[in-house]
Amino acid sequence: MAVGAGKELFAYVYLDPAALPRQLMLQWRDGSGWEHRAYWGEDLIAWGTPGTAPRRYMGPRPTLGQ
Repeated sequence: MAVGAGKELFAYVYLDPAALPRQLMLQWRDGSGWEHRAYWGEDLIAWGTPGTAPRRYMGPRPTLGQ
C-alpha cells in the first residue's frame, strides 16, 4: 500500500494482554520506497536514524484497551 505525500494513514492494532509487545512499529511505502516507519514503545528498530522519517518515535506503547 502506497501512502502519498500529505495523506494520512490509520491503523488499528490489537495488543494481546498475554503477550504484550515491547514495541509497536508501522512501516509504509510512499510510492518511492519503504523508508517510513513510526514506532511506539522501546526503540528496537535496526533501520534508519532516530528522529527521521525512517525511524520516528511516536510516544509510549499504547495501554491495553486504548
